Amino acid sequence: KRAGVLAVQFTGGGEPTVHKDHESIFSRALETGLKASLVSNGLQWSVALRSDILPRFSWVRVSVDAGSPVTYSTIRRTSIDNFDKVLAHIADLAGYIKTQGTDCNLGVGYVVTPDNYREVIEGVKVASETGARYIRLSAMFNPDGEVPYNDIYESIKADIREARMRYESRTFSVIDLFGERVQD
Repeated sequence: KRAGVLAVQFTGGGEPTVHKDHESIFSRALETGLKASLVSNGLQWSVALRSDILPRFSWVRVSVDAGSPVTYSTIRRTSIDNFDKVLAHIADLAGYIKTQGTDCNLGVGYVVTPDNYREVIEGVKVASETGARYIRLSAMFNPDGEVPYNDIYESIKADIREARMRYESRTFSVIDLFGERVQD
């Protein structure tokens, strides 16, 4: 803050909430007047984090990347029960944001891969049911560029269009970044 920094994003090549002091670190950032944001898997969120800290963040995005417990479990290499747990945490946070009237922009991330592309529509559906404000669909970073998507690209784009028609509303947006990354 003394250096003129206005905001901090907690993210990275791992889960920020595994740090034993994450709640006090997040709170301290807010106390200093920094705007804060978080990219998380949403799994290890305490009630205090969901109710007292995260609603004051500028934005929170939870990486889900699946439309079913089986795919979630396979992709994340975790218990099948964690899918519903994460969705419940998102819904809980959405409720706190609403009742507290904060401006926290809560969203869901879905990185479309050859392993989960058949669940894009269902992924958008479950995200819309949590109370999140948006889902962001994107392609994976890959040294082979668009090669993994060659045979499935048009199917994915059609499913994204279908998901938009079915689930986009005045309170829930489908952000399509998929084609941008594949074609860059």
